[in-house]
Amino acid sequence: MLLALLLSTLLLHVTFAKNKIACVTGASGYLGMELTAQLLNMQYVVRGTVRDPNNQKKTAHLRALPFAKDNLTLLKADLLGGPEAFTDCVQGADVLFHTASPFATTNIKDPMKDLVEPALRGTEAAVGAALQSSTVQKIILTSSIAATMAGAMGKDGDCFHQHDWNTASSLNGNGLDAYRYSKTVAEKKFWELLQDKKTNPRRITGAAINPSFIIGPPRNARTDGESTTYMSLALSGILPYRGNTPMCDVRDVATAHIKAATVKGGTGGLDEKRPKTDVANHRFIVSSARWVQRASVLSWLREKYPTFDIVVGQKIEPPSHVIFCPSNFQTLDMKLRDPKSSILDMAKRMIELESVVPTVKEEKEL
Repeated sequence: MLLALLLSTLLLHVTFAKNKIACVTGASGYLGMELTAQLLNMQYVVRGTVRDPNNQKKTAHLRALPFAKDNLTLLKADLLGGPEAFTDCVQGADVLFHTASPFATTNIKDPMKDLVEPALRGTEAAVGAALQSSTVQKIILTSSIAATMAGAMGKDGDCFHQHDWNTASSLNGNGLDAYRYSKTVAEKKFWELLQDKKTNPRRITGAAINPSFIIGPPRNARTDGESTTYMSLALSGILPYRGNTPMCDVRDVATAHIKAATVKGGTGGLDEKRPKTDVANHRFIVSSARWVQRASVLSWLREKYPTFDIVVGQKIEPPSHVIFCPSNFQTLDMKLRDPKSSILDMAKRMIELESVVPTVKEEKEL
C-alpha cells in the first residue's frame, strides 16, 4: 500500500512537471481566448490576464474551456499598470504570450491615448515583467502586418516580407493608419527590450507574429471587436466598412504563436546575420498571400445562406498579385486555412452562438 502511494505521488509529480506554464495577456480577447484554448488542450498551465476576472460576461467562456477548471487562472492586469501589473502572471512561467493591445480603426477620439499608449506601454510592462523574471525563457508578441506595411498596394512583382518595416504611418492619418502606427512602435519597442543587455541580461529570446485581418470562428458571443463586427454587419445585411484586405484564421494565428515558442528550425528573422538555426528572434507573417475581396466574402455568404438578406458588394475583380512574399511561417510546419473556409466557419459559429441574428429576405424575394 505504501509503495503504491509513493508510486502514485511520483507519477503525479512527473505529470505536473511536464505541464509548462504560460502567461497569456488579453486572454478574453478574440485571439487570446483561442490561444488559451489551444494551450490548455496541450496540457499547459495557463495564467491569463484580463481587465476584470470577476466579469462573468467576459470570462464565462474562458472558464468553461476544456481543462480550464484545473489549469487556468485569471489575473487582473492593466496595460498601463507597469511591469508590476504582470508580475504574478510571469512568476514561474516558461513563456509569455503578449496578445493584449487595442485594435480599433474607427471612432478614435485620441489616437495617442486610445491606441499608442496602451500598445506601447503595455508591451513595455508585460515584456519588462518577463525579462525581470527568473523563469521565462521565451516571449511571443502579437504584432501585425501593420508593422511591415502602411497599406500600399505595391506594384506587380513587388511583395512585403518579414524584414520590412512600416515607415509611413503616423498619428496624423485616419484611424486605420493610427492603428498601424501603434503596432509599429510597439513591436519596435519589443525588439529594443530584447536586444538591450541591461533590460535582458538573461538573453531571453522572442518572436513576433504578424497576422493580417483575423477571421475565423470565435469562442464566445461577443461582437465588440473589429473582426466579429465585420461578420455581424455582413450577416445583418449591411456592407462591412472594411474593404479588400488580406486575411488569416484565428486558429492558425494561435497555432503560430505556440509553434514559434516551441518549434526548432526556421529561416529569416529580425537579424539576417543571425544564424538561422531556430525560430528565436524572428518575425512571422501569417496571412493570405493576396487581398481577399469584400465582394468575394459577401458572395460566399450569399451562396451558403441564400435566405439571408446579404448585400451585394462591388464586382468581383480578377485575383490581385501576391502582396506577401512566401513567408517563413512555412518553417513552423504550418499550412494556412483558405479564407473562404474561415469565413464560412466564422459565420456558422456566430449564428450558433446567437451573437448575431441574420436578416432574412422577405418571402416575396425568396
